[in-house]
Amino acid sequence: MILLNNQKLFYFATCALAGILVMISNGEGTKVATVRSLVGAPETIPKPIDDRPICGGPRRRASNIGDTPIPDPLYKKAIYGLQLGPQRPYGKLNNMILELFTGVDVAQDSGGRTVVIVSRWAHAWMMQFFPDGESWERLAHDLPIVREHPDLKLQPLQQWSTRDFLTREPASFKEQQSWEVVHARRVNFFHYLFSNLQGEPCEFLSKIEDHLKKKFNQTKYVAVHVRNMEGKCALHNKGQYAKEQCEMTPEYIQGIMDSAGLKLPIVILSDMQDEAKIHKIQDELDQVVVPEWDFGADPSMTADLVVATMGEIFIGQEGSSGSRNIGIIREAFGKDLSTNYVFVNKTAEGKWTTFVRRQ
Repeated sequence: MILLNNQKLFYFATCALAGILVMISNGEGTKVATVRSLVGAPETIPKPIDDRPICGGPRRRASNIGDTPIPDPLYKKAIYGLQLGPQRPYGKLNNMILELFTGVDVAQDSGGRTVVIVSRWAHAWMMQFFPDGESWERLAHDLPIVREHPDLKLQPLQQWSTRDFLTREPASFKEQQSWEVVHARRVNFFHYLFSNLQGEPCEFLSKIEDHLKKKFNQTKYVAVHVRNMEGKCALHNKGQYAKEQCEMTPEYIQGIMDSAGLKLPIVILSDMQDEAKIHKIQDELDQVVVPEWDFGADPSMTADLVVATMGEIFIGQEGSSGSRNIGIIREAFGKDLSTNYVFVNKTAEGKWTTFVRRQ
């Protein structure tokens, strides 16, 4: 129970295909709202906000052009606020990004009546994308997201747990928007985040390119995501080629590179939980770069995402939320879908191919 302006507000959330029920008592009776009932956005593929490159630096406050008035931020017209941040997050950066995206997707379904309110842990990690007040103000004009502040007057829609957010993959939205609409939203959302970056993730990309130039006289590379997942890779990877992806053997990596017709340096992006696996790759394949060993790097997860995005191809694991996010970020910055080896098949001739899983 929450008290707001002397009104008793009761709310509870349940994640299911039918939607999320939120009960609000306003003193005049009980009103029941669902996510589906808030849908106001038309079934159209959204267009990108802009075409900025990755690591473009923070967008600043929307400026006044000529006599055109600066529009109000989106939260000014909203009724409901979906709180993001009070509870402890589930998982690491990639799951946090999925949680934020899902909240934004619900807000976009609401036709302008709902925005995501960011506070506490969510605010802390979002500062890497939006480092100052001006970039947050610009964000509030472009997407239904606002930082929590005392003057924010919105009715609380609900408080989801992070685990609930993670259950809402695009298939769960099919009764509100098509897979194509939700996927395009996610591509645009990732583009907005990662084109806003500066600092450590972008510096790490420059260090990788400098190292490749000095050692191999080129800056193109294959990005390989080696994840042990606390020893639970097989539990998370359920695909036909889960064994190959979890073991990430030199034979598997070389087979994909041969299928793609590439002979390039390999950059290993890893949680470093199984160093023997990485040593095996480095011993048996040519031109393998392990940033932690080669030049003492200690990259953040965001930095790994940036470097994986810029590889000529990306070899990942379908059970990893990070690998799935990377595939979409790559799409957001113009990489062909066939270069994302996350969901894979193998032909009768032994060639590795990729496919898009319509989640």
